Amino acid sequence: MLDMTHIRVACCAVLLCGQLGFAMDSSRPSGQEILRGIIKSRSAIQSGQLMIESTITGDHGRTVWNMSLFFEGDHLRADVDRNGATDVICLDCYSKYTRLTYTTNKPSEGHGKAALTFTDGHASPSVLDFIPDPRWIGFLPLHFYDTSHLSPGFIFGSKLELYEGGFVVESDTVSQVPCWKISFYPPFKNKYAHYIIWVQQSFPDRLMRIENHFGGRFVDSVTIEGDVYAGDVWYPKSVFYERRDGDIVTDKSETRIKVTSLNEPLPRDTFSPKGISFLKPDTPVAWHLDRDRPVPSGELVWDG
Repeated sequence: MLDMTHIRVACCAVLLCGQLGFAMDSSRPSGQEILRGIIKSRSAIQSGQLMIESTITGDHGRTVWNMSLFFEGDHLRADVDRNGATDVICLDCYSKYTRLTYTTNKPSEGHGKAALTFTDGHASPSVLDFIPDPRWIGFLPLHFYDTSHLSPGFIFGSKLELYEGGFVVESDTVSQVPCWKISFYPPFKNKYAHYIIWVQQSFPDRLMRIENHFGGRFVDSVTIEGDVYAGDVWYPKSVFYERRDGDIVTDKSETRIKVTSLNEPLPRDTFSPKGISFLKPDTPVAWHLDRDRPVPSGELVWDG
């Protein structure tokens, strides 16, 4: 009788372990599910105001960037402080598809004048120079400002079923936080990039680390620390980037982000020349838009 009891207990234990094992496997999300969740969470961020400080160290020395970043829908503006001067770069700040630029730098030519410049922005491939995509800061294995040159679609693409080799999802930890580790190759014809991302198991839209193993040589990585704002919006507050060539770190940066607001309306004049507080009346205006000028002829100046 005692032996039969032991047998029953053993059988129950086996069944219980099998059920637990099945539950654990069924709770493991797919790679597509995780990436789609990240896209959804980033797309839900519609507006914001950020203060960014980034220190970049590499072969060309040390550079410190300070940026005020504003965004709302398609409107995007960055006030960049470098070397004692401020550059303003703004998309859709005058009218749709308009790029506005202004600098407090003195012109290189002695007789020149700094001008408020309007161009047809979306016709230029460099329309977002120095303006990172605010929704994807920290989600790409790059310096923060380089996100203007690489679409998140290259990594978090919409056609996830085309990703060659699919996704490998494993359990792991980052800074003692339980994570899902997802390894995959984007759908490129040549497999130059091999991405590995770590997201929190409890909140899979919160990415903690991403690596790009490029061509079997370079490894670009970003480690993120974030916080929750506006009730339930998770956003990075620090981003640490580095590039390794073998065991040698050749490039790195540390970016600190202060969130002033997220998903709240911004002041009306934020995306207008009127919102540039240091823009002085009588500043020359360079008009390079394929549309009618405010006045038919003559020099244009900003009248405030």
